[in-house]
Amino acid sequence: MDGADDLFEMGYEPQIEQIVENTRPDRQMLIFSATFPRQVEIFAREVLTNPIVELRTESYSRAENRM
Repeated sequence: MDGADDLFEMGYEPQIEQIVENTRPDRQMLIFSATFPRQVEIFAREVLTNPIVELRTESYSRAENRM
């Protein structure tokens, strides 16, 4: 899912939840967002298993295994 924050702001949360509910559990799910507002973070914590958060800027990049 790209631009997750924009999708939530436009009111697509119910549709996103339907997609998640209909995704097989053995499939990988990715959420991309330039910003990660609290609403998206809460959603990600609820639906992702062992999430990896990767932060990138022009001069800095790191990956964390926690949110």
